Amino acid sequence: MLWLGGDVVPRSAIDRTYAYWARTFFLEDGTPRYYHDHTYPLDIQCAAQGIESFARFADDDPEAFSRALAVFEWTERNLKLRAGCYFFERRRRYRVPVVSVHWGQSTMLSAMGALLRALGTREEAEVGEGPPSTNGSRAAS
Repeated sequence: MLWLGGDVVPRSAIDRTYAYWARTFFLEDGTPRYYHDHTYPLDIQCAAQGIESFARFADDDPEAFSRALAVFEWTERNLKLRAGCYFFERRRRYRVPVVSVHWGQSTMLSAMGALLRALGTREEAEVGEGPPSTNGSRAAS
């Protein structure tokens, strides 16, 4: 059981939900899907949430970290402007180059923070500083 938004949720429900989400809302190259049955629009919120969620599940899913990197790399190629900021949305025939601190920049900042934390956790585990724990601390070796 886990606490989620003030409710107790069985771990099995979270695992099933995560598996459906990961299987349904991302293409092999890291493209985040807005809808379960088609890809467009390509949205910065979907990309950022994908990066952050895969990074946060990296301790539980052996493929999650590489998937977080794939979504991040896809986002860098497809939703980032030359100025370095992320734009709102790409449609099939055009893009919506709106730049918003709330909608794109802050969500990507949070996603990149989660990705960096997951990278640090992986590197520390490889060096042998003890296995990662779910609360971000290191277990005694």
